[in-house]
Amino acid sequence: MNEHQALEEGILDKYEAQWRAQGYDLIRHPSREVIPEFLGKYRPDAVLVGRRPHVAVEVVLKGQRTAERRLREIAPLFKGHPDWRLEVIYAGLAPESLVAPPMSALNEAVHDIRALASVDTRGAFLFSWAVLEALVRHLSPERTRSPQTPGRLVELLAGDGRITPHQAEELRTLARLRNKLVHGDLEQRPTEKQISLVTRILERLIGEVAI
Repeated sequence: MNEHQALEEGILDKYEAQWRAQGYDLIRHPSREVIPEFLGKYRPDAVLVGRRPHVAVEVVLKGQRTAERRLREIAPLFKGHPDWRLEVIYAGLAPESLVAPPMSALNEAVHDIRALASVDTRGAFLFSWAVLEALVRHLSPERTRSPQTPGRLVELLAGDGRITPHQAEELRTLARLRNKLVHGDLEQRPTEKQISLVTRILERLIGEVAI
């Protein structure tokens, strides 16, 4: 995964909880079977399904010089198709501009994960990985200036001795579950026990950051 791809994934991570709250399921890098025929050869970065209208998501990153021309070509495809709309997300910050959120936001986020887990395990599980990345950015700022994959987060924590080998193996398993879910395997449904495992690690890491 190159830097632009990682940034795109980070942007989708950022908006996923908001979309889920609106009743949508996010499918990243959708297959041709998911994309309606009227879009022709166009493949959006992601689609939102689960309610109407469905949404094609296009992430425009800094440095994509032909982005505006591409959008002018895409937009007319949706005319006459009220069941679909185009949503464009502009990511104007360069990867190295990413910074860790304040500690108050991290503590509040863990509280939100626990509250959300009782009503939406998938949303809570995905949010927990966003918080984990924020924490690792606190702990290893020089190595996390760009968005990180779940596997990379686990290796950073394990390599620094911040989690045990057993915890690292558990997180690797959960990272695979997370990847299946965000890439459209909507049959995946994390359990509250799995969310609790990640949450306990988050709470311990927050304690380390606060010291």
